[in-house]
Amino acid sequence: MLSILVLWCKPEAGIRARDVLRLIPQWRFFAPVPSTSDYFVLYRDIFPNGAFTDWTELRSVPRHWWNGFLFPAKRERKSELDAAMQLARMDPARPLIDTVTSVPYLAILNRVTRIERWVEPESTQFAIATINLGRENPGMQIYCVSGLHRMK
Repeated sequence: MLSILVLWCKPEAGIRARDVLRLIPQWRFFAPVPSTSDYFVLYRDIFPNGAFTDWTELRSVPRHWWNGFLFPAKRERKSELDAAMQLARMDPARPLIDTVTSVPYLAILNRVTRIERWVEPESTQFAIATINLGRENPGMQIYCVSGLHRMK
């Protein structure tokens, strides 16, 4: 009840000043520096006849109303986004062998190759992209495009 009171009252009310044991939660919903871009993992498949599919966003499990209480798949989505961010932030001057054997690269490749498909492709490829949500330089930017990885 006190946490609701703190949210509605101004800091000058002194409610927090009297909370010497720090028992009232602070409920910080917003980061001090808000995110200005979204990361996406895209993939495409290549078939034996040489045809490429369109780039497709790697999607996680669809959400339902009960996911507000229980959503174990959110950890998988979080790990994908963390891996994508780490891969996007890698130094481009880094040797290629170090990049393709890194944990973020292999984690994304593992996830992309585990996608259920109607037709088995010969190879697959993924890319890391961001969409800038800020006012400067809006639009999509590609940070990393993998090589072709054989599926068989």
